Amino acid sequence: MSALKAGTMTKTLEGVTRSWCQARTQGAKHTMGNAFNAMAGILAAAIFTLIAAIHAYWALGGLWPGHDPDSLARIVVGGQPGMRMPGVVATWTVVGVLTGAALTVLGASGIIVLPMTQSLLRLAAYAGAGVLLLRGLEGFVDTRIRPTTVGSPFARLNVRFYSPLCLMLAGLTYAAAAL
Repeated sequence: MSALKAGTMTKTLEGVTRSWCQARTQGAKHTMGNAFNAMAGILAAAIFTLIAAIHAYWALGGLWPGHDPDSLARIVVGGQPGMRMPGVVATWTVVGVLTGAALTVLGASGIIVLPMTQSLLRLAAYAGAGVLLLRGLEGFVDTRIRPTTVGSPFARLNVRFYSPLCLMLAGLTYAAAAL
């Protein structure tokens, strides 16, 4: 590597480090100064990342927790036998949204610095928490809204696992962004 490139890289790293440190000190009360926000952000981001990885697995053709496409759709989506899983594009879109959610909670809690204002990150996190809250609550009445899910493995998992997980993520997401 030439001396010119090395010097340019050093100056770039110094600039990034300086910007990062300034962002940390300017909002110290909200960034790492609040360990609860940081812990909530890390936990929420880890869960969002795990769920994104599962969706990527499905987008690539994985069948777990089912054993064939039909059983997977009944467990994950609900509905009658023969129902299909959402398409690859839709599944990759969910991967992107979940990855964005992970980055948002990390940014809103001050764990990472993103090219957005803290106000915008908090607003995005609060909006996400609201969506998760609604999804979590909806899961407990889903069989009334979608009668085709009655008796399906999805209906049982929705009440026991999916909805409580959404409610927990709503709380963690809100806590990560709270002032």
